[in-house]
Amino acid sequence: PKINEETAERQLNELINVDSHDEYENRLSRISSALANWMKSVFNMDTTTKEEFDPVWLSID
Repeated sequence: PKINEETAERQLNELINVDSHDEYENRLSRISSALANWMKSVFNMDTTTKEEFDPVWLSID
């Protein structure tokens, strides 16, 4: 899977050019969601284990 560079750059520029903290959090959440979906597809490419991606694996706890 590839991350669309145009979309990623547009989202990052939107994140940089925000007017409020709430808008920043909203846009950051959108980027995080897209990145999480991409990571899930990368992790699920492992066909040898047949183990579904678990977001807990990304936890720092």
